[in-house]
Amino acid sequence: MSGFVLDLFRLAVGLAAASLMCLVPGWLITRHLDRTDPVLRGALSVVLSLSLTVAVSLALIGLGAWSWQLCAGVLALICAPLLIGASTGRRGGSPEPT
Repeated sequence: MSGFVLDLFRLAVGLAAASLMCLVPGWLITRHLDRTDPVLRGALSVVLSLSLTVAVSLALIGLGAWSWQLCAGVLALICAPLLIGASTGRRGGSPEPT
């Protein structure tokens, strides 16, 4: 029975990760579009997230086929600012008042 519970947990984690990938990037983009309708904003966030995921994935596949070193370098350039911002606690948006 323990293996069954572990499989259910892995399934739940996978579904949560997939749902976050389908919602969060587009939600951040739609935040800047001044849309107040929650249904439209939700639909736009899913569409933008999936299209952004496909575009980045295809670009990395193309770079990986050409040169894996270039692909790794571009991926590092994409991830480094995000990791530095997350480690310093900076969030996007307006700067803090002085």
